[in-house]
Amino acid sequence: MQTVSSCRATASPRKGDFEMLPSLELLSRAETMVERRGEEIVSFLQEAVRIPSVSCNEAQIVEFLRAKLVSLGFDQAVVDKMGNVYGTIEGTRGSKTLLYNGHVDHVPPGEMAEPYSAKIIDGQIFGVKGQVVYGRASADMKSGVVSMIMGASVAREIAGELKENLTVTGVVMEDATPGHPGPKYLVEKDGLRGDAAIITESTNLNLNLGHRGSSLILVRFHGKSAHASDPSRGVNALHHASKFVANFESIRNSFPRHEVLGYPTAAVTDVKVYPGALNVIPERCDVFIDFRYTPEYRMKELIGEIETLISRLKAEDSTVNGEASIVRKHLKSHTGLESETESVNLPFYTSPNEEVVRISSRVLSRVTGKAELGKWTFGTDGAYFASLGIPTIGIGPGEERFAHTAVEHVKISDLLDATKVYAGINLALCG
Repeated sequence: MQTVSSCRATASPRKGDFEMLPSLELLSRAETMVERRGEEIVSFLQEAVRIPSVSCNEAQIVEFLRAKLVSLGFDQAVVDKMGNVYGTIEGTRGSKTLLYNGHVDHVPPGEMAEPYSAKIIDGQIFGVKGQVVYGRASADMKSGVVSMIMGASVAREIAGELKENLTVTGVVMEDATPGHPGPKYLVEKDGLRGDAAIITESTNLNLNLGHRGSSLILVRFHGKSAHASDPSRGVNALHHASKFVANFESIRNSFPRHEVLGYPTAAVTDVKVYPGALNVIPERCDVFIDFRYTPEYRMKELIGEIETLISRLKAEDSTVNGEASIVRKHLKSHTGLESETESVNLPFYTSPNEEVVRISSRVLSRVTGKAELGKWTFGTDGAYFASLGIPTIGIGPGEERFAHTAVEHVKISDLLDATKVYAGINLALCG
């Protein structure tokens, strides 16, 4: 395992700090080079998909990517103590850093047929045109990781030397829990910084400006166990939880709408009783709520409303005893590093006026003929970088609708177009 200190730059860029758009001639050269290296790029993705990397078991893919960064000539190729992998191309001026981020883990394959085959097939069977690479993590999100690495390689091959630093990061355990454990370690322990960040999660090659946050909230009710033959001797925690769930709808109907990200949502997703014996009055009942929220309506607002509802129920029945908290998860990375994190993914929204948005949209338009601004329905690690004041966007190959499904795949044309777009952005922002 290699540990190397990273280049650092400020976390609050000023408009105009980066370079302008690459010339049409440079962008054309990038597109030509990606096409010339197309077989190499596709083969790189196939090799990556063939390596199982379920969350917390990413050792093999991380070492594979580190070796690839070395072979491509990155100035740094690092695996940190948590098991994240990242590489840096150092700029001759090096006063700014463009940061790319993706995750290298994936959800279990489930009932997916041949999940690690990485076979190339006609996308018609999935309702898409052209050839695709099929397999778990092809869309979510090894295609994004491969494209960002190759986009960096192509940009440096064209430019010879870059003026500003370019860092690509592949983090672990993203699919294991909310909480951004990988990026937090990169920043807080490894010292990575960026002046702009690009998340390569699937966007169908649109330019995403953000997403709602997500958290897992636990509402716990305490009672008193008793034999079910004489329920009057106990206090039924399940009964109190049922009253809470029935009244929770009034809270859900009060959420305010964000002009771009839409309404927050909150859904009761599970109820567990303890001790769980069918002849015992439950002494405890846990209600789990999946909460998707916007920058204007955060967890403290929802928890406050939950506590108000519990107080109202207690006024009606003095035996009600409940409290709300955020679920915490214990993690152990593939390196053995243990940590605990709150089950919280932050929300974020980046203004279309940010320099990274304006330049990236123009490059995207030149390469693909479109530059649609959008948002994710799921959460990403981009929110953590945005919370540090780093202008953050998302552009990635693959479609959200195929992530985590039994038909996961990515179009080869999207894989190559994403590489062209990243190369163009790198030439624009890193010089």
